[in-house]
Amino acid sequence: MPPEDSPHPGLDSFWDCLKASNAVAPQLLAEMRASWTPDSWRPLGEILMRNGSLGLSQVARLISMQSLEPHMRIGDLAVREGLCSAEQVEAALQMQREACPGPVEILLRDKHLNGEGLLDALLMYARYLEGRLLSRGVADDVNPEC
Repeated sequence: MPPEDSPHPGLDSFWDCLKASNAVAPQLLAEMRASWTPDSWRPLGEILMRNGSLGLSQVARLISMQSLEPHMRIGDLAVREGLCSAEQVEAALQMQREACPGPVEILLRDKHLNGEGLLDALLMYARYLEGRLLSRGVADDVNPEC
């Protein structure tokens, strides 16, 4: 696993898990790792503002609320607080997925994917994340129904 001072320790760890599981051909893994960056990801609040569902002050309020309830997602908070409908949030999530698919979504498109290896990599990565949560003492705050 990468050192804590890595610019993207969680992402680096995910790639390491994929490599260890042999889920993806090494050349494809190297290409994916080089092309996918978290900088291309657009936060849901930004998308909801761009499509006119939320204003800046509402997004700021939701982010503040999320800091008190870190297990809650922005979209869930927006619906709970009556700021957006579930349909608006789902449409924004769809836009988010289409604009910047995550590494797993990209992997699932590969015809030569080793599905069992991907499951192994995801399990390794989940254990890594769980360990980080436990070491920070926030595991009790995580919603097990996610």
